[in-house]
Amino acid sequence: MRNPVHVCDSRYNGLPQLHLAHTGHTPIMRYAVYVQVVVVSLLTAMPVAHARDAKTTDAQAIEWGDLTAQYTVLFKTRQYAKAATIAHEAVQVAERAFGSEHPNVAQSLNDLVKLYQLQEQPAEAEPLHRRALAIRERDADGSPAALTQSLNNLGQAYQALGRDAE
Repeated sequence: MRNPVHVCDSRYNGLPQLHLAHTGHTPIMRYAVYVQVVVVSLLTAMPVAHARDAKTTDAQAIEWGDLTAQYTVLFKTRQYAKAATIAHEAVQVAERAFGSEHPNVAQSLNDLVKLYQLQEQPAEAEPLHRRALAIRERDADGSPAALTQSLNNLGQAYQALGRDAE
């Protein structure tokens, strides 16, 4: 079976380009995946300006954005094994590019946690939830929605582990 979505290295306005192969899906479904990738690409391109403040190269910030976009496509197309590899790499790149306490690291950790949740591995997910939450709690400029997301995710992990009281 052919990979229905391919994010290639060619760029338009600094964003990865998406090629959708014919997969038997309706054009609306292919368009929906395309729109999701474009939105993620635009959102992940925003850290480039912040990255310059942290003396991060544009290339590192773009690499993180590309990995995040690839993860999203793989996750949406249920290619979880490939998505896990990309998610691990995105965490490492985010740590190198932005520093271990940056909100982008928390976002990459949350992406990785989604895969652990799907595989019903709450014990592996829980420490990543705690780390993402700690990063977001220290981020003075952070989004309340992102903090709420991390709190909710950690609560779900505790519930899955049978630790409701925590």
